[in-house]
Amino acid sequence: MSVPRVHTTGSGDTTLLFVHGWLCSSAFWRHQLALADTYRIVRFDLPGHGERVAEPVSPAEVTMEALADEVVRAAEDAGADRLVLVGHSMGGQLAAMASPKLGRRLRGIVGVDSFENLSRYGESSLRRTLTLLPFRLAFRPTVRLFVRLTCPRGADPSVRRWIQGEMTRPAKRVAIAAASSYAALDDRRLSASITAPVVGIQSMDPISPVFASDPRVHTLEMPGCGHFPMLTTPVAFNARLREAIEALDR
Repeated sequence: MSVPRVHTTGSGDTTLLFVHGWLCSSAFWRHQLALADTYRIVRFDLPGHGERVAEPVSPAEVTMEALADEVVRAAEDAGADRLVLVGHSMGGQLAAMASPKLGRRLRGIVGVDSFENLSRYGESSLRRTLTLLPFRLAFRPTVRLFVRLTCPRGADPSVRRWIQGEMTRPAKRVAIAAASSYAALDDRRLSASITAPVVGIQSMDPISPVFASDPRVHTLEMPGCGHFPMLTTPVAFNARLREAIEALDR
């Protein structure tokens, strides 16, 4: 497997390593380059996503465990002594899974509409299969519908169309393999794996009761901003993100 392409901008004592979500890319964090006045910004693409969408990828390379190892590799490439992981949606779970391998350099994790109640996908493999069935039958139309339903009212239509275009670029088999692994995660095991403080910026989905009851987890709300606040409301999101990073040091 190739080393993730790491893009670095800015400087500062703290490095923010941005981890994108399912079917997304490092380009989803483009507005957060504004934080380079204070922090060192590092972005990368997971296998089969973004700049790596044309790479040959097997289902084994996009399990949650394999993708978490990609986060660790990106952190090693970044060479940061003081690191904060910022993960959107599935990227937040990947950050949590990567945290035990990052040692004392990891100062905290910021989840962006992440750490949802994973039990809604079902305890049984049959229920998880049924959850993913629309994506199997009509992948691109279902992804476009998902984006339309999770963008807030009043969102710029051009932003919504860009998200839809970007999220329909990965191969269907990559998407289904990653989603299947994600849906099989267990909240309690995930929470137990975390080795650093967590701030969740919740803009649409409520945080899982397991994480809500964890004293290491703090929540900041962005109601009505949808699932992609870093793109649909970037100025407000960046202010919230700065607040979240500062909260990790309290």
